[in-house]
Amino acid sequence: MPSKIKKRGENTYLLSVAAGYEANGKQKVYTKTVTANSERELNKLYALFVAEVERGEVSTSGNMTLSQFYDYWTEHYAIMIKKHEATTLAYNDHLFARIRTSLGSKKLNKIEPKHLLTFYKNLAEPGIKKVPTKKDSAEKKPPEKLSDSTIKKHHTLLSTMLNVAVKWNLIPYNPAKRIEPPKAVVEQKTVYTEEQLGQFIKALESQPAKYKAMVFLAITCGLRREEILGLQWNHFNFENNTVKIEQAIVYTKRTGVIAKKTKNDRSTRLLTFPAYIVPVLKQHRAGQLSNRLQLGTKWEGAKEAEDDFVFTQWSGKPMFPYTMNKWLSKFVKNNNLPKITPHIFRHMAATYLITAGHDIRTVSGKLGHSQTSTTMNIYSHLMEKAEQETADTMGDILKKAATKTTQKKQTK
Repeated sequence: MPSKIKKRGENTYLLSVAAGYEANGKQKVYTKTVTANSERELNKLYALFVAEVERGEVSTSGNMTLSQFYDYWTEHYAIMIKKHEATTLAYNDHLFARIRTSLGSKKLNKIEPKHLLTFYKNLAEPGIKKVPTKKDSAEKKPPEKLSDSTIKKHHTLLSTMLNVAVKWNLIPYNPAKRIEPPKAVVEQKTVYTEEQLGQFIKALESQPAKYKAMVFLAITCGLRREEILGLQWNHFNFENNTVKIEQAIVYTKRTGVIAKKTKNDRSTRLLTFPAYIVPVLKQHRAGQLSNRLQLGTKWEGAKEAEDDFVFTQWSGKPMFPYTMNKWLSKFVKNNNLPKITPHIFRHMAATYLITAGHDIRTVSGKLGHSQTSTTMNIYSHLMEKAEQETADTMGDILKKAATKTTQKKQTK
């Protein structure tokens, strides 16, 4: 047995291959742990490893930990090459917080498919999303679980990172590509019934015009929360009842509250809003102008009133996105209404329009989805229901046709 092969366990061996030199003159040594059941198999694995080293498919840089590589990948790939936006970088940090806890200290070249499978299994366990509190125990609430979609997002981030590690010659292969990714089932969102919506709007009458305008734009235009807060008065054309969606307000720890471009090219769109909500928008506009005059030089909005954001803090600065969630949560609780989030308004808009018979391409354009297929995947259950109803429609057509034919024969 060659001296460059050392026995580590019953059938485990450490392979070592020396090739090339470091900048300081020290010879580079590449290592790999393998499992072999015979000397013949072991020698074959060693020969393959030597060939990999000679082809430059192995690198000692894989000795960095996954946490170290994430920081390096973020700086040199996500920011410099892909130019990820602040919100994407913040969400990557959010996802990697769990990855760091479980796999962060592992050497990059020691991560195997089995480690990822164990990690995904742990993510699916109750209590991962939120640590149960005494209050939860008293109310006998079950520990929260991560959704299948969120678990898959952890896999996507890992796979993307490790794929770059392969391209940069830090590891020989991507272990995330050797396993089936967690399946993400599209969850059907529960929206208000017509009766519940009526109760909601009735209770909304007592609220400030600011929040009424916010909700009406969300429901009638199907806007994302960040798109609503990114609106400026110069985006509105009250003669044609149109509004241009071209930016969003986001918040991250890295940047604070900032305005950015819409999510994708199709998210930049011109939408028509119903005349029903015009009085509320103008009432809110009048209130904001009054507040602007009262504050005078203390107003921190735009120089020109037309350039002000539609929804602001008291000082004229853009609102924090989560402010809408906090108000909405308190509002529905005080009025004994079912729980709802700003994003559900968007689903309500899509659901009502599709149910009313509007075609999927039009609805997709209104929502600003990058592809029509995205809309179809999210609302496939509504499409199936609509398709089933076509059977009844065709049945009625056949019955009417048959009835007319029979009536004509009888009159002859």
